[in-house]
Amino acid sequence: RRRRRPNGTVIDVRTAPLPDGGYISVVTDITPLTQAEAELSRHTEDLAAMLASIRHGIVLWGADKRLVASNAIAAELMNHPLGLLTPGRPQDDIVGDMLQRGDLGEGDVGRTVARELLGRDRSQPYLRSITTRSGRALDIRSDPRPGGGWVTTFTDVTEARRTEEE
Repeated sequence: RRRRRPNGTVIDVRTAPLPDGGYISVVTDITPLTQAEAELSRHTEDLAAMLASIRHGIVLWGADKRLVASNAIAAELMNHPLGLLTPGRPQDDIVGDMLQRGDLGEGDVGRTVARELLGRDRSQPYLRSITTRSGRALDIRSDPRPGGGWVTTFTDVTEARRTEEE
């Protein structure tokens, strides 16, 4: 059990029975731990608010090619169905879903794009431009993370392209 004392310290109290019928209690000051947990919680809330307000789609991948995190605009820009960008989901599943929905192209073209995406060397940055089936022009950038994995950003450049064409 955790208890906050009147002086602000937090203690952890653990009690266990003894063979002779008595009890032993261990009391540990865990104030630094609870302060670190509170700081981590505040930091997590700040990052979530930041990701939610960014106008670019962001997807964070782990070295194991599994989704670590993403913001809602990434799913919106790519027209992904609700729940596709779930943390822990393998890249294979997401690319497979995109292939099945025709987002990567039809037939052999789509399969070629899927193989290219899955086989890409993620230790090297790259930039590509696509036009989604809904007509949205996107610049997609992938940058490696230290220790493995990568970050993919999606920037909607539809208006800029229209302006250039005009």
